Amino acid sequence: MRPLRREISNTDLCMWAMYLLSAHIRPVDVEDIYLKLFEVAPEKFSWRTRSDLPNMRNGLTALGKLEKDLYPEFVIKASPTTRMLSDLGFRWIEANREKFEGLGNEQRVMPSRQDAGVKQIRQLQESRSWSTWQSGLRPDLEQLADAFSCSPSSSRATWESRLNSALQAAEVSGVAEVKNFIQEAREIVEKEI
Repeated sequence: MRPLRREISNTDLCMWAMYLLSAHIRPVDVEDIYLKLFEVAPEKFSWRTRSDLPNMRNGLTALGKLEKDLYPEFVIKASPTTRMLSDLGFRWIEANREKFEGLGNEQRVMPSRQDAGVKQIRQLQESRSWSTWQSGLRPDLEQLADAFSCSPSSSRATWESRLNSALQAAEVSGVAEVKNFIQEAREIVEKEI
């Protein structure tokens, strides 16, 4: 059985949330899993701009990665909207239980700065504008707005903030290709805004 990684990942937290909801006994609605994730680790599963609101997309991503990529043998898809922990998943939680004790109570799970940067880089690389740029074409402002989580009509200050944040993440991760993409995005924004 795979041991728990030293740092508790979002997929590990997803397993724990399912366990707390008794998904090893009965099917649990995916929305309840997302809300439990927010309760257990609000810093990882809240909106970027509103830490008091759960970001269901983060929960969806964690659950999807868990059941499709990392531990598919640990999750049973009981229906399109409900999940259960398999016996193997339940045994994994039990074997790693001490790592999770206290989560959602006094202990808080904080995302590392590096995690946030990696996530930001990954989101850029999964965007339509990145694909366009990779194919040798110049992305348009609408595509860039989607990639940098703003609107084509956002203020120059908003664009600068998003571009600078992405550039900082790219510099920390050392991905030169992403830095080049951000520089070209900056040139497009400066011409059009």
